[in-house]
Amino acid sequence: MIDVNINVLTAQAINNLAVTDENKVKIVEAGALPHYVKLLDPKRDESEQIEAAHGLWMLAFKCKDNIIKEPGCLEGHIFISLLINQEDICANKLLANQ
Repeated sequence: MIDVNINVLTAQAINNLAVTDENKVKIVEAGALPHYVKLLDPKRDESEQIEAAHGLWMLAFKCKDNIIKEPGCLEGHIFISLLINQEDICANKLLANQ
């Protein structure tokens, strides 16, 4: 089994590359969506789920149709609830630094 830290760091690195529209398209074309779906699984560590949700959110600005078509990306409310959780975590970090 792959270490949780490796999955998180890999997702973070890909997410960092997804800042440009050109990179978003390349990431999707390279086949990243199924890997994000695997990380969204509720059995995965929360940090893996959050990074996957963050990555899908970033990619959705340019590649939303691909995400909608990808099996597992939008099933149920997992994706949305993870994004809300991520926003709460970010807000708490910002408040803690003030």
